[in-house]
Amino acid sequence: MIEPPPRVYARHLLPFGCGYPLWTPELGNQFLRYRRDGLRIGDVGVIVPENGSFDVFFNICLPREHPFHRVNGVPDNFVQVNLDELDVAIYPYAENPGSVISTSSVTTLRTVEPPDGAGHQNALTYEFNLSSSEGALLILPEGAESYTLLKRQVFRDLATRNGVEWYNFAEQQLGRIISHDSLYLITGCYKSHSWSVAAFHEASSRTGDTEFPAQFKAGQARQGNISASYTCETARALHWRIGPLGDWNAIPNQAVFVSGFKIAIRDNILGRKRVEVEVDAPPTHIKPPKLHSSGRGRSRAGKIWRRLVSKSSGERVTGEQAEADSANDAGVAADGSLDVGGHVTVTHIPETLRSFHPSDIVNRYLLTKESSATVAVTHDSQWSILFEKGILKPEDLGDDGRLENIVSENYRMVSQDGVVCLQTL
Repeated sequence: MIEPPPRVYARHLLPFGCGYPLWTPELGNQFLRYRRDGLRIGDVGVIVPENGSFDVFFNICLPREHPFHRVNGVPDNFVQVNLDELDVAIYPYAENPGSVISTSSVTTLRTVEPPDGAGHQNALTYEFNLSSSEGALLILPEGAESYTLLKRQVFRDLATRNGVEWYNFAEQQLGRIISHDSLYLITGCYKSHSWSVAAFHEASSRTGDTEFPAQFKAGQARQGNISASYTCETARALHWRIGPLGDWNAIPNQAVFVSGFKIAIRDNILGRKRVEVEVDAPPTHIKPPKLHSSGRGRSRAGKIWRRLVSKSSGERVTGEQAEADSANDAGVAADGSLDVGGHVTVTHIPETLRSFHPSDIVNRYLLTKESSATVAVTHDSQWSILFEKGILKPEDLGDDGRLENIVSENYRMVSQDGVVCLQTL
């Protein structure tokens, strides 16, 4: 199965240790009227698997009555954390202008700069050679600045105490359908003015050739629209995005990387979210296909049909006919036929997509090993530092068991009051 671009992009750029790479770095329009500087430290939300964006629920560093909280509100147990300027380390040039962050399968052949005074028509041109069937790259024509929280202990304590309530708020108050290992509390980010992201997977040609060129041009904003001046050209299947779309901002508000605490809880704490739809359906008699002509075959058909009725993709059908025949397998006759109709309620348990994230793998491992814990909390720095030390390799991200073994060899589990986390040996 072909991986979606946000997942391919994240999997390949995670080893660089900057945090989680967002395929969609821009903040949702519903928040921009209250916040022009994009994502912030203290934001609580989830990464959206479908498009690689960050869905913000609330911010623990803003007051309950702050205009930003008019969009979603805050949980009942909301507690504000006050930060001083010295609590956050800011690096204006964490990534220099013109930086390219890419996998080893992407080779920068050359970068052509326009001559001085050439005007808006000329652009900074990047030429690449892609020498593998998959990879990813991030281009930062104007560089990026980073924000890192130094006072992390307060954030972790708040996450462990309130993680379950935050999940409940997201599902019950905001109506989100999310997996119970997806909650994120941001403690750092990289922000840029503009960007271009690209990911490719199974991009080899029909002849098996895996090498192909790609060219990216970054020009100056035209009438305030950065997307009108950025272009990408390639001869092969390459998923790419440029941004921000719309007006270019004088402040860097595009979060190309985020990092923080990932919070996971056991599914049985809140249960799985169910969606119920009630309809009035006309009476219908449904006959299953006959597997054999013998009586034994018809009995077998009935058994198969009963399984289909009771286990069909997480849906359950009940109604007047089902209640009347509850003693007979909810309306399934001896010949395997089924009568449905009248007032019907369909209960569906939606499937939740998951983003690829090492902290999620670690949290699931912690909850498996520590049966008494209901909450697991892991900070991204606890696995990213293993990349810096050379203990964790990029290829290890494709093997959950390998990642779990490496983590267990370098950390010990600490469990207290129903919360499990990692502690350095």
